[in-house]
Order: sequence, then C-alpha cells, then structure tokens
Amino acid sequence: MSKELKGTLDEFHDAFISYKNNVDIITEKYISICQKRIKYLSKNSNSIQFYDSAELLNEKLELNTWKLIQMLNRHCKSVGEPDISYMEDPYISDASFANQYLQNEELTKVWTVREWLQDICSPYSIPSLKKESNNTSKNKLVNEQNKLSLEPNSNDQEFDEKLSKIVYELIRRGRLADAIEYCEQCGNPWKGASLRGTLLWVDPNYDKEDVNDVASGNRNRDLWKAICYKLSNEGKYNSYERAIYSIMSGTVKNALSVCKTWEDYLWVYYNSYLENELSKGFKASTRYITEDNDEADLYSIEDTLIPESTEFVFDSLLKNENEKIRKSAGEPFHYIQKMIILNKYDEMIIHFKKQLEESETITGTPTNTDLLRFFVHFILLLKNTGQPYPEKESEYIIIEYINSLIKYKKRNLVAGYASHLTNENQIKSYVALLKTIDEPLNIKKEYIKLAQLHGLDTTSICTVTVNSALSDIEEHFPKDINDSIYKNMSSPVTSSDIAKIHILEWLTFEVSLVKEFYIQCNKLYRYFLGTGKLNAAKELFNFVLNINTIQCKSEENDINMNENIAYTGLIDSYNSYMSWKNTIEHKPNEPNENTSELSKRKSSKETEWEAQVIKKTNEADNLLNTAILLLINLIKFEDNQTESDAMEGVDYNDQNDLYKRQTIQNIYIPKIFLWLHNLYFETKDIIPENLNKSFDLVCDVASQFCDQFEISNTLETFLDAIRKSAIYLLDRNPNAVTEISPFIF
Repeated sequence: MSKELKGTLDEFHDAFISYKNNVDIITEKYISICQKRIKYLSKNSNSIQFYDSAELLNEKLELNTWKLIQMLNRHCKSVGEPDISYMEDPYISDASFANQYLQNEELTKVWTVREWLQDICSPYSIPSLKKESNNTSKNKLVNEQNKLSLEPNSNDQEFDEKLSKIVYELIRRGRLADAIEYCEQCGNPWKGASLRGTLLWVDPNYDKEDVNDVASGNRNRDLWKAICYKLSNEGKYNSYERAIYSIMSGTVKNALSVCKTWEDYLWVYYNSYLENELSKGFKASTRYITEDNDEADLYSIEDTLIPESTEFVFDSLLKNENEKIRKSAGEPFHYIQKMIILNKYDEMIIHFKKQLEESETITGTPTNTDLLRFFVHFILLLKNTGQPYPEKESEYIIIEYINSLIKYKKRNLVAGYASHLTNENQIKSYVALLKTIDEPLNIKKEYIKLAQLHGLDTTSICTVTVNSALSDIEEHFPKDINDSIYKNMSSPVTSSDIAKIHILEWLTFEVSLVKEFYIQCNKLYRYFLGTGKLNAAKELFNFVLNINTIQCKSEENDINMNENIAYTGLIDSYNSYMSWKNTIEHKPNEPNENTSELSKRKSSKETEWEAQVIKKTNEADNLLNTAILLLINLIKFEDNQTESDAMEGVDYNDQNDLYKRQTIQNIYIPKIFLWLHNLYFETKDIIPENLNKSFDLVCDVASQFCDQFEISNTLETFLDAIRKSAIYLLDRNPNAVTEISPFIF
C-alpha cells in the first residue's frame, strides 16, 4: 500500500472520530479526502495515458458515492407531506402543483438522484462556436435575421450538429439556462425558445407560494412534450438533436444513442421516470380536463423503454445490449450506488460480507482496502444515525478492516473502530493488535491509553493478550527430568525468551492487573525453570525488579505472591552463588619471592580477596538455604489450604500446576545442595568450619530430600561430592574414621 493511501486511512479515521454525529459534515469531509486523492493520482499519472487508471477510476466512483449519500441525506430528510387541499385547487400553476406533488419520499429521491447524476458529470467548458463564411457582412446580416426569426436555419448541417452536441452536454449537466442562452448567442433563438417549452408554468397571481415575480413557463407542456417525442423520432435530425427532444419528452429510446457511460444511461432513465410520474400526477388531479376529440392523439407518447419503476431501470442496465454498460453496471461502486438508491442497505452489506468470506476481494477493484474502508464508514454512518443495518455481517466487515489496518501498521486507528464492535470482538480485535506490537514500554502504554479513550475493556484485553501469547509454553514443559535440562542452565537468553518476558508489560498499566501479572509471571518462571533456562529466568527476575509502574501490593499469604517469592528467591540465590563463584575464580596471583615490596602488596590484595570471599560466601550461604525453604513451600503452603481460601482465578488444586511445581522442586533443591557443597568445600581453607558443613549436608539430604535426588538422577553426583569432603575431613582428623569411612568406600 502506498504512503498516500495510508494517509487516506488516517484522514477517514480522523474525520469519522471528529464528526461522527453530523452526517452532512462527515460526508463533506469524506468528499474532500477523495478529491484530494484524485488530485494526487491525476498529477502522478502518466501524461500520455488516455484513459484513467483503475485506481483513479475507483477513487472517482467512491467520490460520487459519497456525494450521493450526502445529497440523499440533505434532500430526503426534509421531505414533508404534500398539501392535498392546495393541490386540488384547479387554478394553481403547474410549478406550484409540482412542488407539492414532489413532497413524496420516492419522487424526492428520484429527483435527488437526477440532480446527483447531473452534479457528478465531468466539468464542461462551453466552446466558442462560429459559423464560417467568406462574406463577413453577409454573415452578420444572416445572424441579425436569425435573431428576429423563430424559423430554423438549415443551411449549415455541420454547425447544427456541433450546436446540438453542446446543448445536449449542457442539459446533461442540468444547465438548461446556459443552453438556452448559448443558442441565442449562436444565432439560433428558435432553438432556445424550443428549450423553454420544458419550463413549468408559474403565475404569482394564482399561487400562494412565492415562486416567481411574473408569469412564465409553458401552460401546454404536455402537448409540447408530445411534439418533442415526435421530433425525436424524425430521422432527418442528427443524433444529439433527437436525444435532446427525447429527453425533453421524457422518453428513453432516442436518447440512449449518445450515452457513453453508466451514469449517462441512468440519467436518461431517471429523467424519463420523473417526467412520466409528474405527468401522471397532473392527469390524476382535478385541474386536468381530458379533451374528448380528435386532437387527443397529439398527447400520445409511446416508448416501451420508459421505466415503470426504479428497479426496472437498474435491471435494464444489467441487461443492456452494450457490453461496456453491462460490465460497468456490475462494478462494485455502481452496485453500491444502486443499492443505496433502492434503499437496500441490508442486502448490500450481506452481499459484501459473503464476497469477503469467499475471496477476500471483489473482482474489479484495485485493493480490498478501498471497499473495506468505504463499507466500514458507511456502516458506521448508518449506526450513528439510528438506521437499521445487519449487525452480524457489519461486525464481520469492521473486523476485517481492523485486520487490514493491523497488516498495514495503521495501529493507532484500531481503537476507534474496535469501539463499535461487541465487547467480545472488541477484545479479540485489540488483542490481535497488541500481539503485533514489539515496542518500548512507553509506546505500549500509548496504545492502552487509546483503548481507554475509546471505552475499551483494557483489563480484559491485556489479560487475554498475555494469556494468548504465552499459551504455547505449556506444551514445552518437560515430562521428566533429563540431562538436557541441566545443559540448558548455561545456555544464553534467546530473542524468543525476551519477547515472552516483555509480553508481561501489558499487565503493568493498571493496578487491577497486579494479581494477573503475578499469575502470568509465575507461569513464565515455571516454563524457564522447568526447561533449565536459568539465564532466561534471571532476565525475568531483572525485568520484574525494573517494573516501577506496577503497584506491587498484594494480600498477605497471597498464593500467587508466595509462589513468585519462591522463584525470585531461587534466582536471587543463584545470582549470589554465581557472584561468589566469580570471586573465588579470580584469586590474586602468587607473589614473586624475589621482590619483597611487591610481595607485601600482593599479600595485601590476597587479604582483600579473602575478605571478599568470606562476605560473598556468607551471603550465598544464607540465600541458598532460604531458597531451599521457599522451594519446599511451593507445595507445602498448599497442604492446609481449602478451596474457599484459594485466590480468585487461581486453582492450585490443578494437577498440572502441582506437577510443574513439584518438577521445579525436584530439579532445583538437589542443584542448590550441590551449589552449597561447592560453596563450603571451596572455602574450607579460608573458613575451616565449612569443611564440616560440606560433609553435614548429607544429613539434611538423608532426612528430607532423598526422593528429589533420586528423581533428578543427581544422587550419585552428590555422594561423589560428599566423598571428597570425607577424605579431607579424615586427613584433618584421622580419629573420625569410623563416622567418615562409609562415605569414602
């Protein structure tokens, strides 16, 4: 999608949000956006390209559609009831009668559609048209004579054809007054006088309406129309002249020959329908007196193409013998215009929804987004004006448009449209958006603010987003403990791990989500620890520490918090152990015996190092033993808990969660004992009592933790470590051979 089209999406969104309760202003904004787009496309199109590109044509059709919606809204909302008693007055003029007669919803719409078809017709500049003559003085004399005469001058057939075409083009655009004036300027006043015959008679002496200052118009308009009909059938006239007479008579047949577009055809049909409905109104009124004589045939007009209904008009265009018109009638925006005119909104929306389901696009359109955008804004227009529309199908269309916005990264527009969905679909659509956002915390917060601005349920949205993103981790939890888990403990953090951690940020913007934050945090801890991803668990630990926006307040003995504390205690102890290990591995080098001064300095460094080792050993010792107690409580704290005590949303009786916590106990309690042994054993020379501590670990394991060591297959490794301690103890105290020797052999 081009940058300019993406800008169009923004403009439509902003116009809708700003003016959604004012149909007239919002349609004017949509029209302005389309005009701007057309101007851009026209400017950037190939200058030698004769026909409009598909995209430009599509934009023009959309522009025309918004103009139709605007005009129908303006004209039809003011429709009142005709004054029947006034219409029954036989002395009022035709113009006054017609004004009342057209106070009818159907005929007002027909009249509005005809006005619309005239309005959207391409701009037309009146060309300079002069008769060519070698004798200038003679030409002037002829012109003067023509002005005084109502008789046609038939000496110049080419001139007449050109003049007729110009007059037709002006009438096609609703510029009758310009056509009459042009005929007079070109020395054809008789043609202008003929055109005046279509004007309805108006007389201020009889009308209560303030229509005109002086009497004007044609009192014998029906007779004049019948004569026009007969002239339209005369083969001696050119096609444009016959088309003019056909239009004036309200017929169709002889006007279609000059029509080039679907809009031209529709204008001819609608003009015919309106003229004939008006004639029916005149004939049905008390003011009409039937002449029962031989001259009655003069009023006869017979044209089988005169439409009986507006439905007939569109059916005729779909079945037209002209392939170009048939194809044009099937174009998406022409179909839309038809359904809007016929007031078949429901059928149109249902049809488009089916098209989306079947192919996700409609044949003949440049992009699916164009039609999606139009339908969404039309549906929202119906919704905001209280008009009925098919809600289920409309919901589907709006969701598809939101998916399109997400695809084209127009993320800031989603909330405004999602707010018009049901609560369930609001959540689904906004979750789909949030799952695509991999941005810093402050950017994520802006999307939550947008959702809140438009009234979305951000608590549910954030909860579902995180649940959905972490749903796949359940299947990766190990079924049993194997070597791969221990190998993973040294593996680096992956980008996938980072993404999983940062998805939790969606739960840090509202205090109401604190509990859910810890539930999901624990779920992620279980996954990392259960698969041996200790470094990823450390990353999660650091992430939680750095989240300052969340209010980390919870109830006492909250089971989610207790579980989280157990995991953070484990990571904290691991960090402390690794810090100790790093210190112990960086012992200062042995001093050079030949340099006494250097020896003193080195000795000083070694003393500092030993002090640091003692400090870090004590810290790690304390944290590792605390971690063991916390891991024990992963299961132990549930023993006396009843179902009613369980926190809402967390079922700790769930066997799956119980299994995962037990697995983590079985992996890390033995691992911590091995870390403790290494801690004590490696510091035996600096802290002598630690050698005994390293050996005494066997008692703790024997009394409580044999099962964990056997399940994790680490008992042999632990006994090897105890054997080392026993050998050193025996070396220090040979008398203790009875107590120690069993662990050596």
